[in-house]
Amino acid sequence: MSTLVHRLTSVQLAGVLGLVALGVAGCGNELESTVSGRVTFDGKPVPQAIIVFHPTQGPVAYGLSDDDGNYNIQTASHAGLLKGAYTVSVSAEAKPAQEGTAADPFGTPAVSLLPAKYTDHKQSGLKCTINAGDNEFDIDLPADS
Repeated sequence: MSTLVHRLTSVQLAGVLGLVALGVAGCGNELESTVSGRVTFDGKPVPQAIIVFHPTQGPVAYGLSDDDGNYNIQTASHAGLLKGAYTVSVSAEAKPAQEGTAADPFGTPAVSLLPAKYTDHKQSGLKCTINAGDNEFDIDLPADS
């Protein structure tokens, strides 16, 4: 992954973490739920996807999928999240064709592996209700949507 793409992904994740930390710091509730699952696109696992759970109120929670598309959700540095209703966004990028060089420090931009609508929780169509305890939420994203 190019340094720029790595930085952008890190910056995006840092932004989510910052918002989550603020939300958790101001929240008196304990994280009473866990969520795990698998994210696939057109039936194939999506590696290194960023999955973000956006609540109707309270802090956002996030996870990063492994090479098989499996993920666990956390809030800030704590495993789990609050129970309640969530909309979900998923983003993943392919490694750029050309990494940055001294002459062209930005290289080729990374390309999204998923349709743009899935990266916006308001357009993704992904919704779930998380109950207290362990929850499983598999995300199968169709290619033709």
